[in-house]
Amino acid sequence: MKANRKQKYYIPKVDVVEVKRRDIAGFGLGTMAGALCASIFGSTLFKFYTDPNWMGINASTYAFFMLVFTIWNAINDPISGAIVDRTNTRIGRFTPYIRFLGPLLGISFIFMLNPIEGISSTPFFEFNFLTIKGIQVSPLSLYLLVVLLLFDTFYTIVIVAKSGMLNRLSLDHRKRSKVQYAAIALSLVGVATGVVIPNALVAFPSERNKILFSIVITIIGIVVVGSFVFMSYSIREIDKPAEFGRSNLPFFKTVWSIIGFSFKEGKFRFNSPGFICYMVYDVGHVLTYHIFTSNLPNYIDFAFRDNPIEMYIFIGSLVGGAIVGVAILLLINKNSSIRNSLLFATTNYVVGGLTLWLGGQTFVRYIGAFIIAMGIPGPFIYLDPFMSDIIDDDYYRTGTNKAGNYIGLTALFSKPSHWAADVIALAILVPATYQLPPEIRDYNALASASGMVIGLIPAICMFVGWFAIYFFPIVGERYNRMKKALELKLKAIAKKKNENSKL
Repeated sequence: MKANRKQKYYIPKVDVVEVKRRDIAGFGLGTMAGALCASIFGSTLFKFYTDPNWMGINASTYAFFMLVFTIWNAINDPISGAIVDRTNTRIGRFTPYIRFLGPLLGISFIFMLNPIEGISSTPFFEFNFLTIKGIQVSPLSLYLLVVLLLFDTFYTIVIVAKSGMLNRLSLDHRKRSKVQYAAIALSLVGVATGVVIPNALVAFPSERNKILFSIVITIIGIVVVGSFVFMSYSIREIDKPAEFGRSNLPFFKTVWSIIGFSFKEGKFRFNSPGFICYMVYDVGHVLTYHIFTSNLPNYIDFAFRDNPIEMYIFIGSLVGGAIVGVAILLLINKNSSIRNSLLFATTNYVVGGLTLWLGGQTFVRYIGAFIIAMGIPGPFIYLDPFMSDIIDDDYYRTGTNKAGNYIGLTALFSKPSHWAADVIALAILVPATYQLPPEIRDYNALASASGMVIGLIPAICMFVGWFAIYFFPIVGERYNRMKKALELKLKAIAKKKNENSKL
């Protein structure tokens, strides 16, 4: 009985590709660069452009232009995935995009948060769109739209390529997680620097802080450029044994094979049920993380403006929770599956969010902050390896590796969550006097409203995500069988490659 139980839950070690230190370092720096861009975009852009003390674009204008951005954001993701999957160069499938478009991503990031000095916010004209009233078209709002579109175009294709590289580095989920842990370790340093410093400057506007903010953003942009260039040279993608020829499957046929469904023998079936579970979870997580990080500066500003000591306790609770969460996730992943690690993280999101919201202005909010922070590292560490397992399963079933298409389609559904997060936040904050001049704001109402935004909304989203992970189908014997079959296939490819090199 004990032997059977051990066999049922044992996850075999399968691998063909050697993961080198330079692979880990390169992937880590690339992940850090992407996390820097995403975290600052998510946590700083909203307040930077809508706060009257900074750029001061009104809520309707920001919401409308973010809607336009989101539509393009959704369209370019599957296109980028298809382009990557149709690439086959002498330096690999993913490397060209990381090497040559990564620097353009860093440059567009700098311009996004360093608007041209003196650009006018005086509107050319004003219009309404559906329920969005008072949209003002000005040089500043048009500038925002253009840099957003450029930034997202470069970001999307670079991150699709970077994420696809993990699938190339290893077949074993433990090694993938090990690579991802190293990446997250670097990312935590980068994100802590990128989120804390810019948001501390944005939260307390002054002429000195505005100059410092511009300098910090420029330095971070340069780091992003250097990190992607280093990654493109440190990982020798072409040396990794894999069946990664150019994919010539028709675009819409490929998309339907991933997100579509069929009726067989009178039963409704998704073509890739694992991807559907992942998609539901990722949509909720992106909305949760974006609404949490983009409104965390507001919550700190409104809830602790007269109590700096309490602010430090709150921030300390977040940092402590994240550290403890990582330690527990390491223990879970050592002898268990990625699914169980994500269930732990998601549970903390739900419980912590509710506790933070219900705690109001009492000490209970610190407990909520600690618990929710325990869940934050989980998706960042495990979602890329989780997606790689889904790509492996599809490769096992169909014989074609569609890494780029899978990653691109994921973003197609999750990216609109950025816009939804901003709209939800504005819908809650604006009635609480958010866009009124500072001297007539009701800060008690704003503290309560921002607590709802970063507590209740994440709890609801991740409650749905918990069930998506719980019913994830690629587990147990199915998982083990798939991994062993791919191991044999990649060993055959590696053997053939070695034989050819000796000729």
